[in-house]
Amino acid sequence: GCPKYIQVEQPNDELTEEDEIQRIEESESVVDEIKEVSDADALQNAIDEAVEGVETTIVLNSDIQLDKALTIDKTVVIDGKNHKIIGETLLKNGTLKDVTLTTSDNKLLTVGSQEQNDILMENVTVKYPVQGTAAGTVQVMSGNNATIVVTKCAFVNDASNDVTEDAPEWSYGMFMNEQGNSGSFEFTNNIFDGAFRTMLPNINGTVKITDNEFINRIYSNNSGSTSGAGEEATCITTANSEVNDFTITENTFDNAGAFYFQKTENVHVADNVFRFDNFEHYIQVSGKAGHALDL
Repeated sequence: GCPKYIQVEQPNDELTEEDEIQRIEESESVVDEIKEVSDADALQNAIDEAVEGVETTIVLNSDIQLDKALTIDKTVVIDGKNHKIIGETLLKNGTLKDVTLTTSDNKLLTVGSQEQNDILMENVTVKYPVQGTAAGTVQVMSGNNATIVVTKCAFVNDASNDVTEDAPEWSYGMFMNEQGNSGSFEFTNNIFDGAFRTMLPNINGTVKITDNEFINRIYSNNSGSTSGAGEEATCITTANSEVNDFTITENTFDNAGAFYFQKTENVHVADNVFRFDNFEHYIQVSGKAGHALDL
């Protein structure tokens, strides 16, 4: 029979280098996925179903009332659209932004992972209860190996006290359990404002605290504590760890509470503003610290 001829498309001589780069990028790009949710089950399912390598954004269409802990363990973006998540949140991976976290219980937020994940909190309001809070109400998990960045967030409460000494309503702050060897914590451009027993207690490992504002409305609380500062409000305290590497710069500490440093090697504290016009608090360096501390 007669031979068959196949028409072959010839290269386009007019294809520019920019066109070729765009073609390659389009062929390699992942497909973004956006899911909208309105209740707790849908939110948890959307997280669980997220596929690694696909950029998944989960948008809240309403406030979310949890009946069990919400676990965020995928590289997703949770966009709260200024809604609330009410209950306990476990942030182990991904991004949480534009949302208010609150609860009536004493479990609100745990951040961190034993895996080397990247965790971002941005424009999140953490609204504490003012009764029954403890070190674990908001915390960095024990053994954290993730890179945690907290930025443009507000840590607040609605305590109502007639007194500033032995105040009956207060919250505990963000307690840092012992970090793993790969963990780090960056706290930048945030605000603490309210009645706090302490704000950032037990910091350890690699920690950067910069360009924040810390405002405490009380001098002491009625916790009955006799250890450390007792019932006096504290702002930042450190763990007795050999591997601490702290940078604390350009913050405003507005009657924020006492400070206690147990180790001062690899501690850089500079260009901060300390105001003690309402309450007199101490800044203490442990006698075993072994190095001078330049504030």
